[in-house]
Amino acid sequence: MHLTPTSSSWINQVKRFFALLTDKKIKRGVYHSVAALRADIASFIERHNADPNPFRWIQIRR
Repeated sequence: MHLTPTSSSWINQVKRFFALLTDKKIKRGVYHSVAALRADIASFIERHNADPNPFRWIQIRR
């Protein structure tokens, strides 16, 4: 069994991508079917992948 800490950087990147998807697509849309939702998510991913940029990590100093 392999346990990955919740603070590992790749999990944070995945969580950030889904937060971006939620904020920019899902919250703003009205979907009358699952097929419409899936099509909108697929179009978001295609546009996002057309011009990929890595997430930039910054260190917050307190």
